[in-house]
Amino acid sequence: MELTRPVVDMHQDEPRYYPHDLSWLSFNYRVLMEAKNQDLPLYERLKFLAIYSSNLDEFFKVRVAAIQSLFSLKKKKRLKWGIDPSKLLTRIHKEVDRQQQELGELFNDDIIPKLKEEGIRLLRRKPEEEEQIAFMEEYFDYELRPYLQPLFLQKGKIDYFLRENGVYLALALFNKNESGSIVWEENKDSYYPPEVTDYAIIQVPTHYFNRFLSLPLSQEGEHSIMFLDDIMRYNIHKLFPGYDVMHCSAIKVTRNADLMIEDEFSGDLVKKIAKNLTKRKIGPPTRFLYDEEMPKQMLRYLRHTFAIGKRELIPGGRYHSMSDFFSFPNPLAPKLESEVMPPLPYAPFEGLIDLFPAIKERDHLLHFPYHSYDYFIRFLNNAAIGPQVTHIMT
Repeated sequence: MELTRPVVDMHQDEPRYYPHDLSWLSFNYRVLMEAKNQDLPLYERLKFLAIYSSNLDEFFKVRVAAIQSLFSLKKKKRLKWGIDPSKLLTRIHKEVDRQQQELGELFNDDIIPKLKEEGIRLLRRKPEEEEQIAFMEEYFDYELRPYLQPLFLQKGKIDYFLRENGVYLALALFNKNESGSIVWEENKDSYYPPEVTDYAIIQVPTHYFNRFLSLPLSQEGEHSIMFLDDIMRYNIHKLFPGYDVMHCSAIKVTRNADLMIEDEFSGDLVKKIAKNLTKRKIGPPTRFLYDEEMPKQMLRYLRHTFAIGKRELIPGGRYHSMSDFFSFPNPLAPKLESEVMPPLPYAPFEGLIDLFPAIKERDHLLHFPYHSYDYFIRFLNNAAIGPQVTHIMT
């Protein structure tokens, strides 16, 4: 038996062993369970939400990308390896959807109310107080607006590119200069008349700004915080004079970042890796995350415009990239956070400027993050000025 292949019973459709990709999702679910842990401080739970989201992004960039690459193989070769990528992706998407639903319930029904109990409001609607409204609008006009680049979409005419893991707002627009009237119906496909609707996208500029903005204190003394996305939503009409914004939904694309180096034994491996790294941000889509409240007609338009296959469609909530909660402001700090543990000193290195004599004398084992990382920085500095050191490699 070849150890590099899964054990397969040819009389069954499924391998005997649990697929390692689904096992990985079980691991990430345990991270989500930590976000549910009521014994942890509230902001530590938010960090676990961020870790879960960041892990899932990497999963789609690498593991799902590797599975999707199997579709390029002939069916006979796929069966030889005991893998049916279509069935496996179906199971992955089903499990991811289940976990995402659980994350949404945790966030909306537990985290948000607990923040409110502590006097921290994460506003998802337009503020009611005049001072906060004025602050939000001024921030949009003078800070955000110079970094926003609205882009009208023309299906089949222009090849558009969505940045890897960038959050965009996709908009359906009604041109008020066109003849006709808007008919509002309950059916989501009929929110706007298709023949007079334009579509556009705007990237949320999280590469320049924090995802969250703290507003002035309310009259009750509560701390109000808003998503950058929502500040844009409530001011988006300023970017489209002559249009009514009929619908606004967040979208996000994750791209293939799997390093495919076919021949590791010939040529310059470093150059091959460097070349593949440059492709990580421009690879084909592995996930198109969209707000499940988006009208179906709008989703179809976006799919065709960005050449997204059905396999890549993943429904989500109003907000994407929960990993940004790493930077969620805490106006009550250090309250609601775990106590910061000081790094442990390592006695043999204490008081030494040059670590090499101590290393030459015997081996040393340090444990990060428990020991101070300063020792490693000091080691690199010693090596950088050492006359006998020609290379530093990690």
